[in-house]
Amino acid sequence: MVELPQGDVTEVRRGDRDALRLLSADMAKLSTTGFIRTERKPKDKMPRVGHILFIEGHPSLAIHEGEAIVFGLEALLEIEDDAIPLETLIAIHELPAADAQRIRHLHTNAHLNLEVADTSQGGDERWWSNVKLRPGSWRREERLPELEVSVEAPEAVRQKSKAYMQRYEGLERMIHPGDALVLDAQDPTSMFQLAGHLATHGRPVLVISRHDIDALSVEHNLPSASCHWLSNSTHPRALKPTIESVRRAVDAFLWENMRAVVLIEGIEYLAGMNGDGATIDFIRDIVDGVRMDDHVALFTVDLNAFDLEPRHRLTR
Repeated sequence: MVELPQGDVTEVRRGDRDALRLLSADMAKLSTTGFIRTERKPKDKMPRVGHILFIEGHPSLAIHEGEAIVFGLEALLEIEDDAIPLETLIAIHELPAADAQRIRHLHTNAHLNLEVADTSQGGDERWWSNVKLRPGSWRREERLPELEVSVEAPEAVRQKSKAYMQRYEGLERMIHPGDALVLDAQDPTSMFQLAGHLATHGRPVLVISRHDIDALSVEHNLPSASCHWLSNSTHPRALKPTIESVRRAVDAFLWENMRAVVLIEGIEYLAGMNGDGATIDFIRDIVDGVRMDDHVALFTVDLNAFDLEPRHRLTR
């Protein structure tokens, strides 16, 4: 593996689309002598290591090693690709001038072909602002021509895309992580069906309702273990209709699961047992937590059971 002298490491960062450009600009502005080193370790493949040597802020040579060792422009293109993924480590190593010159003389086949404009005019500008690379020697877009797509997608792909678009055609609303939905209805069947579909597709679901647990499991494909009966009874799946007990159940469930779904049926029943203000504040707390952690909250309520002011607060 090609390794250059360690020198002094002055900066290390993760890869992103602009990392290589920004670090190169910093080295040019500060007239730094040293090199930028990129290292990416793809799974089940050889590590990919690249070096760009700068002498007094001037890019001098490039070396990249992966499955094979490449030099110059080809190495730069490989380093550009490696610098984008987040798992890549990009570091600036500062070197003494003598070490940098020794590296340059040792790897003559890795030199970059640069053109420097005449600095006799406009002497007030720093010299690196006049450095130009020969076309095709540094920037990818100056080397590669524009490509136009001339081959249509396979028939199977086009049919699948068409079917996908038709599947959602006409829908006014799709559920996204962080959403909270309130259904104003005396019959919560549609909300139970929605929760059942989400559970069938692998989403963790918690259902708190006044309906029989076995009926929910049979009619709506809701797992019995995910359902609680909102009641003061001694049933093993009963949950006392108090804000504290429901809050504990919801908080524990959301803490244990990612992108989960919580359905609470019968908000008016909770409000009758605990008061409108406390119940509405509780609902808002759940919505805040759901939005922060990308869960989904579903509520059913009969708004006719509330006065105008709490009804407005519930739907706001």
